[in-house]
Amino acid sequence: MWKTSLLVVALCFGCKAKAKEEPVVPAPTAGSAAPGSAVAGPAVACAHDTAELKIYLAAVFDPAMPKVEPPWPTQDAARDHAIEGLRADAREAMKRRDPAAKTKLLALGASPGQLEKELADCPPALAQLAAVSTAAPEQRVQTAVEIADAIAKCDCKADVKLVRALLYLGQRGPD
Repeated sequence: MWKTSLLVVALCFGCKAKAKEEPVVPAPTAGSAAPGSAVAGPAVACAHDTAELKIYLAAVFDPAMPKVEPPWPTQDAARDHAIEGLRADAREAMKRRDPAAKTKLLALGASPGQLEKELADCPPALAQLAAVSTAAPEQRVQTAVEIADAIAKCDCKADVKLVRALLYLGQRGPD
């Protein structure tokens, strides 16, 4: 666990140092290719997004990282509106309740949450998400981080920025 924390910290500081030294390169757009690459733009963008997601999730799921910046706003009004609604729902669910008050009856079976709905078009990512709950405690962080690799296998059919926000929300809370 401490090795993962050390690796994430080293990567974060290394990235910041490189960012100051290297010129800023704009993100690839649809239909463009990386310099010196024959791969199409969407594949390059997907690889870039999932690599960033992997680094971010390593920090989010690492309990040794006390402060991780939330991934919102995402610069997309519709996505940000949906995330704000999910954050409000999470705040409501976290409120203290009177133990004597009646509660809604639970429905039979499990209904998919927003994360499962977002990953529905990517079976490897859904399988990886399910694997997180069955992983041994010492492997749980690594198993959660591998969700990014599973999303890459589906060519980023899931909205990576929304998945990032949903995983942060589930692990760190709404605020």
